[in-house]
Amino acid sequence: MGTKCPKCGKEMKIVREDVSNNAKKDKDYKEYKRSVYWCELDDVWVNIEIPK
Repeated sequence: MGTKCPKCGKEMKIVREDVSNNAKKDKDYKEYKRSVYWCELDDVWVNIEIPK
């Protein structure tokens, strides 16, 4: 999945992927795959979190 910079429209580089969560407990707890993208040209950062 590619993510384009909202400022210049070029493809952004993935700089980190990890797992995050919603800080809830028990049945409300949910994990997310988090991807952090960066556009070096514009110094724009984008976080995308998708439920696992």
